[in-house]
Amino acid sequence: MAASTSSSQVKVSSENPKYSKAVLLEAMKSVKDGQLSLNKASKIFGIPYATLGDKIRGRRPVDPTPKLLLTSAEEEHLATWIKEMARRGFGKTQSEIKDVVKQMLDRRNAKTRTPDNRPSKQWMASYFKRHPDTIVKTARSLVKEEQRLLTAANLQLWFSHMKTYMDNQDPSLLLSPDRLYSADDTNFSLCPKSQKLIADNTSEVVYNTISNTRTNITVHACVSAAGHYLPPLIIYPYKRMPQSDVLDGFDGAIMSHSRKGCITAEIFLSWLEEVFVPAVSDKKKPVALFLDGHASSTSLIEISEVCAQNEIVLYCLISHTSHSQLCQPLDQAFFGAIKSAWENEARRFMSIHGESVTAKTFASVLKKAWDATATAENAVSGFIKSGLFPFNPSKVCSSEKLAPSLTSTDQTSSESATAMSEQPSVSETLASPPAETEVSRNAALRFTDRPADRLEALKDLTSMTAEWGPITTEKMWTAYNAKSPQCDRDFHRLVTLVLAETPSAPSNAVTNRDKPCATLEGDMLKLPNFPKAPATQKKTFISSGINTVSSEEDGQELRTEGEKEQVIQDEKKGRVERQENKRIRKEEKKRRKEREGKSHGNQALFSSLHAAVSNGLPKESCQWRRSYGRAPRSVHLSASFVPYDADILPEEEEKTLVSRPYFHIYWTDCDMETYKQSGKDDIAEWHAALKARNIPDWLIVVVTGDDSRVKTKLLQRASVADKVKSDFCGKHTDRCIVLTEPNKLDSKSSESWSLFFQRLRTLLLEAFNRHLNKYEEGMRSRREKRNEPRWNYFSYFIVQEELAFMFEMLGLKEDALIQYDELDAMFDQFVENFASGETVQWLTPLIEPCTNWAGLSLSKPLDLDLRQQIKLNSASLLSFRNYLFSRQAALLFQMGRAWETAMRAMDYLYNTVVEVKLLEIEAPTGAMSCWVILSCLEVLHACDLHSPGQLDERFALYTANLWDFARKKLRELGQLCSLMPGLVPTSEQLSLVVDLVSGMVLSSESLCATDQSPVDKLRESLSSPSSFKKHYLEMCEQAMGTYKYISRFRSARLIGMELAEFYMKVNKPDKAENFLLDSIRMYQQEGWHRLADGTMVKLAQCQQLLEDADKYLKTSCHIACSQHVSEAERALYFQEMLMCLNKIHEDTIEMRASQAIFLEQIQLDSVSASLNDNITLTVIVNSNFPEAIMFDLIEISFSKCSEAEFQDYEVRQTATQQSASTPQRGNLHRRQPSGTHITLDKMSNFQPVTKTLPAAIDFQTYTERTKGRLVSCGTVCDRAHELLSRSDSSSSTGSPAPLFKGDYSKCFKLEEVTLKPGANALSFTTKVTEKGTFSLSQICLTVKCLELLKPLTSEAVYFKVISISPEFTLKPKHSSDFILGIEQEAELSFTSGSLNLRNPSSVAVTTSPFFSVTPSPVQLNSSDDAENSRERDREAEEDKDVSKEKQDIPQGREAGLTRGGMILAPMKAGSCQTMPVRVCMNMRREAEQDLISKVSVSVEGWQQTFHGDVKFVHPFQTCHKVYTSGKQKYFQIVISGTASMAHFTLTEPHLESPACRDVDLVLLNPPHQVLQVNQHQSVSLLWMLEANLSSLPSLDLSFSCQYSSSLDTTNSSITSSTDPGTASSTSTQLQPRVYHYSCSIHDFQTHYILSYGVSSIEEDKACTVGETAILDIKVKQLTDLDLSEGVKLAYTVKANGSIWAIGGKSSGFFTLKEGKHSIVLDVVPMQAGQLFFPLVTLYKCMDQVEDASQSEDESPESDDNDSSPLHGRSARPGREREGSLSQLPYRLLEFSEGQVFNESRSRQINVRPCASNSDIDVSLVR
Repeated sequence: MAASTSSSQVKVSSENPKYSKAVLLEAMKSVKDGQLSLNKASKIFGIPYATLGDKIRGRRPVDPTPKLLLTSAEEEHLATWIKEMARRGFGKTQSEIKDVVKQMLDRRNAKTRTPDNRPSKQWMASYFKRHPDTIVKTARSLVKEEQRLLTAANLQLWFSHMKTYMDNQDPSLLLSPDRLYSADDTNFSLCPKSQKLIADNTSEVVYNTISNTRTNITVHACVSAAGHYLPPLIIYPYKRMPQSDVLDGFDGAIMSHSRKGCITAEIFLSWLEEVFVPAVSDKKKPVALFLDGHASSTSLIEISEVCAQNEIVLYCLISHTSHSQLCQPLDQAFFGAIKSAWENEARRFMSIHGESVTAKTFASVLKKAWDATATAENAVSGFIKSGLFPFNPSKVCSSEKLAPSLTSTDQTSSESATAMSEQPSVSETLASPPAETEVSRNAALRFTDRPADRLEALKDLTSMTAEWGPITTEKMWTAYNAKSPQCDRDFHRLVTLVLAETPSAPSNAVTNRDKPCATLEGDMLKLPNFPKAPATQKKTFISSGINTVSSEEDGQELRTEGEKEQVIQDEKKGRVERQENKRIRKEEKKRRKEREGKSHGNQALFSSLHAAVSNGLPKESCQWRRSYGRAPRSVHLSASFVPYDADILPEEEEKTLVSRPYFHIYWTDCDMETYKQSGKDDIAEWHAALKARNIPDWLIVVVTGDDSRVKTKLLQRASVADKVKSDFCGKHTDRCIVLTEPNKLDSKSSESWSLFFQRLRTLLLEAFNRHLNKYEEGMRSRREKRNEPRWNYFSYFIVQEELAFMFEMLGLKEDALIQYDELDAMFDQFVENFASGETVQWLTPLIEPCTNWAGLSLSKPLDLDLRQQIKLNSASLLSFRNYLFSRQAALLFQMGRAWETAMRAMDYLYNTVVEVKLLEIEAPTGAMSCWVILSCLEVLHACDLHSPGQLDERFALYTANLWDFARKKLRELGQLCSLMPGLVPTSEQLSLVVDLVSGMVLSSESLCATDQSPVDKLRESLSSPSSFKKHYLEMCEQAMGTYKYISRFRSARLIGMELAEFYMKVNKPDKAENFLLDSIRMYQQEGWHRLADGTMVKLAQCQQLLEDADKYLKTSCHIACSQHVSEAERALYFQEMLMCLNKIHEDTIEMRASQAIFLEQIQLDSVSASLNDNITLTVIVNSNFPEAIMFDLIEISFSKCSEAEFQDYEVRQTATQQSASTPQRGNLHRRQPSGTHITLDKMSNFQPVTKTLPAAIDFQTYTERTKGRLVSCGTVCDRAHELLSRSDSSSSTGSPAPLFKGDYSKCFKLEEVTLKPGANALSFTTKVTEKGTFSLSQICLTVKCLELLKPLTSEAVYFKVISISPEFTLKPKHSSDFILGIEQEAELSFTSGSLNLRNPSSVAVTTSPFFSVTPSPVQLNSSDDAENSRERDREAEEDKDVSKEKQDIPQGREAGLTRGGMILAPMKAGSCQTMPVRVCMNMRREAEQDLISKVSVSVEGWQQTFHGDVKFVHPFQTCHKVYTSGKQKYFQIVISGTASMAHFTLTEPHLESPACRDVDLVLLNPPHQVLQVNQHQSVSLLWMLEANLSSLPSLDLSFSCQYSSSLDTTNSSITSSTDPGTASSTSTQLQPRVYHYSCSIHDFQTHYILSYGVSSIEEDKACTVGETAILDIKVKQLTDLDLSEGVKLAYTVKANGSIWAIGGKSSGFFTLKEGKHSIVLDVVPMQAGQLFFPLVTLYKCMDQVEDASQSEDESPESDDNDSSPLHGRSARPGREREGSLSQLPYRLLEFSEGQVFNESRSRQINVRPCASNSDIDVSLVR
């Protein structure tokens, strides 16, 4: 058993090598328990030995966790991304998901086992297991037909999903055009398509030059629904970025490149980050971006991350179909326009430049096309057509480019042909469509070609079948009339589907297609009748804008009970007539069947072309041009075709527009033989019938199959069309047209169809215009007879209304409305004439007593009952007015102008009430009020119904008046019937209520399907006072709310005033208080103070009832101080105020003091005060209290303000004082004019009715020119609407801004002050302890617990407390600057600022080294008057010794601290004092530029030290230069003056070289020459160098001279302080002022002498222009110099090419032999005259090795020799020729200046002109 078990287990293990976790645990347990060995257990359980051992020893975990490629966060992010992309329409394949995973792995440098680092199939399978909510679905593929044509169902579904998704993101996203963007790319070919060319008619072939390239360049565009374009992205087919700028000429465009020139994911990501995200950064988020389904848009996960970070919603457009451009805004408008413009620009570029557009010039050409087409109109049009904004899927779903719904996939073409043949055949006469036509199932389905409409209709059918059972015609009419007036199209679709899908459906049903606004029936433009309702139906439905009642034979509707007997008799007579007419029609139908074989034209032919003709006619619009100069209209024509019948042809005198045939078409495809045999006769009979009725509107269509039917190949013969034109058309050849092979799809057939439709549209409009003009002429003739006695307005009304019906059917709602407006104006004129005494017979029925005032009814667009009454002249005035306005309102509703209905309603209601009074129509009292209320409510409800949720300002502007009008009329009824609070109705009033209610006849239909109707509301209001109160308050709230919405707050507050009275009557003062407050504020703002204070008395009564002591105290105080109430009331409320003050002890009550007091004058004793001084304020207070009152405390606070405000105040005060007749002292505030002192700040937010205009208004000038001529000019203010707007209708007066007691820490104060009625003078004094600028802030008058506060900021009273620090200045007395090296007289000035110096104070001056400030002798004399002269002499001597020691002391010390010292006299604040001093800054040897020194001044009395800087200007500027003459050297020094107003005298100039005594410097200037130096004069000194050495060394030179100046006070002070006899002895003790200058010169000894000359080749002959001359160059080395032999030199010859021509080498190398060298060159003079020699320059040649060694030996010290600036620099040789110097391995060094003496530098030669017989030009060159 053991063996078999083991064998069995081993066998199982070999078949399934994998083991489960349970098997592993069991094996481990058996080994650990010792039951089996490790080897035995491995064999028994089928687990590898090593694996089992590792598991037991713990080396490997029992349940290993699989290693995942992605982290949990990354997997979650990936799953979210896949789902989000699917929801947006970007479904991803497994390959795309693998690419995204690869990107995530590459981002963190993770690796997989696959070579391309992509996940394997196993990983994808495990991923789907871990995420079961992500499944793999096969993409839905369109069938072959759907790939070609996109169905409306798919589009509707896509739009539904998109809107749901966008609404979840942000409900306002699809409503914001600036947040909706669309992006797409398109290709531009560099080779545009060829166009037709004009050439010689003999040319068989015409050639055109085009580009041989087929390169396409991709342009990525993006645009918003608001018309904003982003810069285009141009993608070139490059592998790498080009070096040249291919975007040259298109600034703003962006470039990218790819291998194929297509957009890639990387390019899209870059564009998204760098272009789109910055462009929408300022937009409200989120932002939507619509894209196609290309993988480049979402293949990178970084794209989704960028969009998520920036709140960008990417959404996929429905794509991969041939009609995807339907949803793409760029494809709808922009791409087509720019490609057309691009082709034109490309051809223009080729014609101008002679070459085609290349990739380099593509951007510049595209720029022109882009600028021409990138308009906001194209962008907005694209979004509208695509249905994205405004969101309107019907724009796309109803497109003709969509495919019809397929009933079944196996429908064969034969069935379609059968269905088509079963359609009604047409013989080409237009009439009303037949009411009964048999249509097959398939043909009926073809009428509804939109799947969405078909699906909706089927749903309606299903619901109807479930509710009503089998479908009948009566039930269909019930469903039809239950719809809104705009749903006639849906009804026709529904009926069609019922016929097609329901087997039991009746065969006699309407089968018309969807009716357009302008319809054509048969071969003529026809305004069809409405589908007739069954006989059991009591009402007729009128579709939007079309009249159904066209003739009396259509019958009349059943009448309701209670009508007049005459009407009943007329109906009986009409019933008999209808029976007779029915019998006649049966007989005509019978005769028509007998004549069926005699119909004209090929019926089968037209049946096969019926669909093509009906669908193709309205595809394109055409211009409808009317007469009388009316503007043309663009209309789409659609036709309704009926078979020809001679009985329905209209007579010439028949003047109708509705149910009239307009045009007739004859169809034939006969050949020539058939035409001759029978066709011609048939056409002749048809044409004769039309001609007999004088019908000129017809067309003959000849359909040809191929060319063989028309002509033969051998002989040209006339075609059938030619015969028809010659037989019937005559001169009107356009009445016959050929339709070639209409069932084919080639270009020839398409062209014939296009010509046919163009001709048909033109003839149709001509026919319609002809009938319309005749009808208008007849109508005008009737109107001209309106003054005739038997003329009837109502008969004319029916005629003109039929014209209005016609315009309404054509979609010209505005023209239809004009017809009703003309009828309205005509009726008003008749009523006015009747009131003036001119009577007309037709107005008599309107004057009958009024018995029905149920109000206006707008439930139906056309009330046939009222129209019939008008037609019979039996309507009352109110009924006629109701019908007329209802028709006007119906047209306005159809045009979407509900607001205009509300606007017209006010005039309509008012004029009708006036007409009732003018015509003296009897009506119960209050009846017209009831009619007005009901009409207002009906209009309001209709406007809300036709514009739901669109309460804009324009709409509410007119509805507010309606609510207010209805409210006033309801209030009148309340007063009339004693329903207002406090009134008790009498029996007569109750009887009146019953009469009024009985006159409100309920309408059979109402717009209020769920809510109460207006009649019910008014009946309920009149039923009881509580109901009246409820509805009256509702109307008041509606009126007030609407008035506030349109910012008419004054009207709202007037209603609030009436509400306050209402609430006071019902004992609710808490609700009345707010309305009274609003009314008071409004009266005060507008200046109605008497009304405001009268209302204040009512407010006090209200607050007394509320027992609000604080408010009652304030109101009593206001009334007591009012000037607009009686004295008795003022005294009463003054006592009430005092009583309230005695009762309130705890709280402090703050109140504005504007009503109680007025400040007539505010005066300060001074506008400026010093710190810690007292300031006095005088105030004149005018008290408005009726009696004297004592205030416990009066305070006036002041606070800091800005310096600018104080300066403006000073300017105003100065202007006021200058304009006043007598100067006024101090700061005076003038009293305002009488009557305005209470208005300005009575309310915290006071605003006058008219705004105060600013002092300056910004204007802009404008000019308008036409063809260069000035048409108009003027000025425009951009802020005119702000400046001229009234402030009476502010958003809300609101409560006054709370006025709190301010900071009174700095204030003027008085205690226990009694104010009498009238003026009271008060004086305040306070001490200012803080500096700054202050203004008066607030005044507070305290009496017990009441604080009266009044702001004083508007009074603009300012004062200033100053505190300025003292300052000092030190400036020279006789010059503009201090000069270095001399002692100058100066002035030390002190400004006291805001401080006083009460006692004399000593001044101490501290300076920097070598800088001294000493007192002037005048200062010393003035300070030592009390001492004797000996003491002064001794001190002067000491001062001289001190100053002499100062010149040698190298550090600074105090100056002016002598016993005499500098004394500052006492000073007042704001004064200035100056003392003379002497200033000197010693000149140091190294001083060569200006100096700035520090100075400090201490004043003992102020105990302050002041610091400053003093600038000293260096008096001289010195330079030097070395000159050479052969071996001789000269040295020059030039000294210039720099200080203005300073003159210096130089003496004893001396130059020496202390380090070299072997060189003597001999001064060449005269020995006693006077050297004067100033700013405009310099001094030049020249020395000659004499040396005993053959080699001159470098020289360090030192120059010195003595100088003196007239500004130097040293000599003058000594002379003035000593006797004349001792002056000379004293002056000799002074050290002279010496100026020093040092310099060095190097390498200045002459080494070579260079000389050269120019001579003629021939001896003793002058040089001539153009002849060769000799340039002889000689170089000589000085023999006394020890120069090394074999030194290589170089030369260059430079000359102006227009003067000298150099022959041979102009440069070269040479070596001196025996100290000499000569060079001869050929030169040719090019000009005559005195010419300078060519310039010859010598250089030293140095090898590279030698140069390197020499550079190492050079001294790093800087070279100060100005005479050799080029030492060590490379030579700059001139023009190089053969054997150029630059080709040799030498470096050229320039000689230092002076080492080479050029003897011939400035020499000239006389060049003669060449011999010539003609005149020549000679120019002399200097």
